[in-house]
Amino acid sequence: MCSLEDYLESVSNLPSKVQSNFSNLRELDEKCLRLVEEIQIQALQVIEQDEQAKVAVAGGVKRSRRTAVTDSSVDAKLDPLIKQAHQTADEKVKVASSTYDLVDKHIQRLDAILRKAEDEVRERIDQASLEQLQAPVQESGGGSTRRKEALQKLRAAAASASANASVLAMPAGAPRGRNPDLDLPIDPNEPTYCVCNRVSFGQMIACDHLECKIEWFHFECVGLNPETHNTKAKWYCSECASLRKKTK
Repeated sequence: MCSLEDYLESVSNLPSKVQSNFSNLRELDEKCLRLVEEIQIQALQVIEQDEQAKVAVAGGVKRSRRTAVTDSSVDAKLDPLIKQAHQTADEKVKVASSTYDLVDKHIQRLDAILRKAEDEVRERIDQASLEQLQAPVQESGGGSTRRKEALQKLRAAAASASANASVLAMPAGAPRGRNPDLDLPIDPNEPTYCVCNRVSFGQMIACDHLECKIEWFHFECVGLNPETHNTKAKWYCSECASLRKKTK
C-alpha cells in the first residue's frame, strides 16, 4: 500500500488529465452536433426532392432519374453521416467512462490510506492505555489514584463510543439521543419520548402502530434487549398491542 506522500505525488497529475479528457469530450460533442445538423440538412433536401418529384408527376411530367428519389440514394447520403455520429457518441462514452474510472481509482486509494491511518492511531491509543493499566501500582495513594483515574477515562471513552455506535445504528427518522452517563444540561424545549417521558438517549425502538401517541421507546423501559431483539420483526407497545387486540 502506498504512503500518503506517494499518493499526493500521483494525484498532482490528476487535474491535468481530467482537464484533457474534458477538452476531448467538448471536441467530440461539437463534432457530434455538426454531424446531426448535416444529417438534418440532407434529410430535408431528400424530402424536398421527393415532394418536387410528386408535384411533377401530378402535373403529367415524367420523373427523370435526377428527380426520382430512391431508397438507395437516401441511404447513400445519410448512412455515412449516421455511422459517424454513432462512432463519435461511442467515443464520448469511452472518454467519460475512463475519466470516471481515473477519479474513482484515486478515491479508493485515498480511502485505503485513511483506513490504515485510523487503524494505526487506534492501535497506538489501545497500546498506550494498556501500558498505563499494566503499570505497577505504588504503595502510596498517588499511584492508586492515577490508576483509578485512568480506568475512569477508559470507561467513559468506551461508554461514549457505545453511545455513538447506537446512534449511528438507529433507523432514519429516529430521535438522536444523548449519553445518559454525561452530566449535560437538558434543553427544556427538547422533545420527550417513551413511557418514562424522558428525552431520547441510547438505543430506542419505534412502535409499528401508525397512530401510536408516543412512537419511540427506550429499550430498557419496555423490557427489551437491543442485542437479542429481532429488529426486522414488528413490535407494538403495550397500549397499541391492547388496541389491536380489541379491534380484532
